[in-house]
Formats: sequence, structure tokens, C-alpha cells
Amino acid sequence: PERFGKGPWKFLHRYADAHKETIAKHTTVWVTDGSSHEDELAFRLPWVMQRRTKAEVMTELPARTRQTISIKVPERAIVPIWKEGWGKTRRDTLKRALSLSGTGKIKEAVELVTSRVDEGHSVVVFSHLRETAAKIAKSLKVGAVFLATGEVNAKERTKLIADARKVAAKKPVVIVATIDAVGVGVDLSFADVAVFVDLDWVPSKLLQAEGRIHRHGQKNPVIIYYLVGIGTA
Repeated sequence: PERFGKGPWKFLHRYADAHKETIAKHTTVWVTDGSSHEDELAFRLPWVMQRRTKAEVMTELPARTRQTISIKVPERAIVPIWKEGWGKTRRDTLKRALSLSGTGKIKEAVELVTSRVDEGHSVVVFSHLRETAAKIAKSLKVGAVFLATGEVNAKERTKLIADARKVAAKKPVVIVATIDAVGVGVDLSFADVAVFVDLDWVPSKLLQAEGRIHRHGQKNPVIIYYLVGIGTA
């Protein structure tokens, strides 16, 4: 405590490049999201914190393999974003394009999941959109399928995951989920296959979602499938 001074300001001035900026005629704000004296901070931090990678602390964690599968999707699932301008219209078009690309991969996603379940694997299917997740869950005919999206409140999602874990102890299960719903702070290590049907805007969310499966408690090698629609965003 107080190693960097009382309160945050000494730290922010020294190491976060704290400075004032005028954002309007009579409005000035403090900006504290920069960095300064980085070498000095790097020297001081080991006295108060330790940072380790997963590879350093989980030496017995099974291997993780990523595989990208290219899929030819229907023309209706492709939006030619390169024909749009660089303003808001283009961003809206990109958002629509990503949404459509997911719907164009549902058939192949269902076939892939079904084949892995038939081989005895429990699978987690990740989607960026809850509509896509719901369609996939409805299309799967493999027995124990659980749907976890943002529409399910946190307490119910916790129970859903617990129920899936119990079933997985006896037979393969499938959890179809949106990335935001179970991407962080959830233990899905009872599954050893993940299928990303469509992508999130933020790459780190995909890594966080992978980590729900490839984590402490995992006993099997993990395979991560990324389904990529040819010609889509």
C-alpha cells in the first residue's frame, strides 16, 4: 500500500503520462490512458506483482489445436462490403455482413458438431449472434443440447452449465452459446471440442472463449474449429 504514493495521481503522472486536454471551448479533462517511464515501472513492478503465462503455470495442460475450415456459403450470405464508402454506411454494412456470414454456415456447423458427438466428444459451439446460436441448437439432433445466450440470466446460465457437466459425465453433450454469454469466467473443461461459427469484433474475446475449454481441469487434447465463409466478411 502507498508504494506509488497516496491515491492514484502520483502513479498516473509518473507512469500514465497524465495530462490535461481541452475538448471544448470551456472544458478541460485529464487524460490518463497513456504510458511514461516504462523501463522504471517495469523495474518496480516485480516487487508487488508476479505475472505468469498459462504455459508456465499449467505445464500438464493437454495440447490445443486450431483448425480453420473454409465453407462455400450461399450468395445470400455474402455482402460486398468493398463497394461501400468508408463512413458509417460501411461500418453498418460490415456488421450486417458478419451477421449474414454466420447464417450461411449453419448447415456445415451442424454436420461438424454431429460427427464429433458421434465420435464421443462433448462440444461447445460459439456464435457472435444469439439468433444464429438458436438456429443451430434447434437444428441439432444429437440428444443433450443446451442453449446459453444473453437472454438467459446469469443464475440460470450457471445452473445450465452445471446440468451439462452432470450429463457430460455419462454421455457427450453440446452447449450452443453466444461468446459474450459464456466467454469469461465459466468452466467448460468437460468439453474438448469448440466450434466458432462466426467471429466477434474483438479477437481477444475469441481467445477468452477458447480458454473456457482449454483450462485447468481439462484432461483431453482440445481442438478448436473456426468456420470461415469463403467470400464473406
